[in-house]
This record gives sequence, C-alpha cells and structure tokens, in this order.
Amino acid sequence: MHKAVAIVGFAPSSRLDAPELPPNVEIWGMNDAHSFIDEAHLWFQIHELDMIDGSDSEYKDRQRPELASGEHGQWLRETKIPVMMIDKHPEVPSSQRYPLEKVWLWGDDHPPYFRSTPSYMLAYAIYQGYNEIHLLGLDLSMETEYQEEKSCLEFWIGVAMSKGITVEWPDSSPLLFGPLYGRKAPEVTRLRDMAQKRLRGHKDEYVRAWSQLVRAVASFETASDIVSRMQIPDLAAKAALNKYLATKRDKVSAANATMQATVGLVRETMHWASTMGITDLVEARLPDMVMPTDIEIKEPKSELVTL
Repeated sequence: MHKAVAIVGFAPSSRLDAPELPPNVEIWGMNDAHSFIDEAHLWFQIHELDMIDGSDSEYKDRQRPELASGEHGQWLRETKIPVMMIDKHPEVPSSQRYPLEKVWLWGDDHPPYFRSTPSYMLAYAIYQGYNEIHLLGLDLSMETEYQEEKSCLEFWIGVAMSKGITVEWPDSSPLLFGPLYGRKAPEVTRLRDMAQKRLRGHKDEYVRAWSQLVRAVASFETASDIVSRMQIPDLAAKAALNKYLATKRDKVSAANATMQATVGLVRETMHWASTMGITDLVEARLPDMVMPTDIEIKEPKSELVTL
C-alpha cells in the first residue's frame, strides 16, 4: 500500500505549501505550528514537559517562548490529534509514546542520533513504512539549526533514500544541496538567484509588517486617548474598556513580533548564502524605516479595573 506524508516545519519559504499536495498525503505538524496548520493527522512535541512550560530553570535560556505559552499548552490539552511525545502524559490526553528503541535502526551498536523534531518525524515515517515523504518548511539554515540540526536531518534523508523511499523538498530549501567541492560550480549562480529572490520577499514582508505595526500603534494610542477622557463610574464598563485596550496592545505586540521575525529571516538567508560562499547579495539591506515620534505606546491615563 502506498503511504505518503508531509512533514511541515516553520520556514516561511514553503510551510504553507501542504494544501497543494494530493489529498492522500497525510500532514504531520510539530510544536506550536498549529498557529498556521489547520488540520493534521499526527503531531510531534518531542520536549520534556518542564521544557515546554518553562518550569525547568536549567533549560530556561534555551526555551522558545511560544512553546511555554499558555496557548500552546491549552492546545496540547484539548487537541484530538494524536501527539507523539517522549512519554505518554495524562496532561495531554491524546499523547502517545515515541518508540525510540524501535525507530533507531542500529540498536546498541551506535547511540541514537536525533538532533531536532523533524529528524524524529522522518525516522518515524521510515519506521511506519511510508513510501513518499515531503519535507516542507524545513530549510534549517539559521545559525543554530544549521550547526546542530541540518546534518542530522540530511542523515535521515539518506537513510530513507537508501531504502527506496521517495523524499521530496522544494527548490527553496538548501537541504542536500551545494556546489560540488573542487569545481567551478554553475550552481552558485542558481544559489545567488535563489537567495536574492528570498531576500526580496523578506523585504516586502518587512515593509508590510512595519506598516501594520504603525497602524496598530496608532489604533492603540487613539483608543487609549479616548478612554482616558471618559468618566465612567460603572465597574463592569471599565473592565470592558480595560479588556478592549488590552486587545489593542496585544495587536501592537503581535505586529512588532512579526516585524522582528522578518529581520530574522533576512539573517537566516544571509547565513545560508554565506555557507555556500555567496557574499555579494545586493538585496541584503533592509530599508531604513523609523517609527514616527508622535506614535509611541503609552499607558492609558485613566485607572481601569479588571473584574
């Protein structure tokens, strides 16, 4: 029986391509990717619970804040999608134990080699007998990802291909791709064009995010100013206004996070290109954009209450 699956990560270059795949292709998500994946057949959260909720101080500096967010924890508790974890947890009713000893093919001869959630996912797909595997949103070209995770995922791609499994990934991904050593490689031109295209897209995203941030701040300032002028004795009404302003403030924070994320994408592309020996990218500079001085986040002047 032919079995096909798409393993979806976070890289914006291809993470939204899953809906374009044939309907027989399963979707596997990971961590907090439920923010952009609407439906999935299987989920992976391969972190200890105290690493997810941030309660282990030893791992505090290594935490992704979104993993420790209440929203992600709530999603884990409520989802009906099977969630593959290190162990089955009562706190996550749909959790299942990841069968590491069965997935690792070499027993005690070599220590298990898993450096990222995607590597666990790909190995599990091999173990489950999938014939076709798509890797989306898995560029792994950021500094830490490139140094610690990319080689491991490529190892498991090699294992899959050695077994005759079809493994596909988009041209925008640097997985298993680079100029041939010792040769004047025509691939460098392709890589440069690819990087330039990605940088142009990131710059467009940056400008859009900046515009959204300005609008969000202006909207918050306007609402805050109006509320500060109002004299409302009713506590319930004040609480409602407080919630309204909090929503406005959250939109400012979200817009700012989006803009900062686009800066990270530019750094990611630049790092990936530099590992390929490409340092003359003309699209590398982000436009200079300054927040107007009259648009700043201020606390409302009136005292609001929360019921």
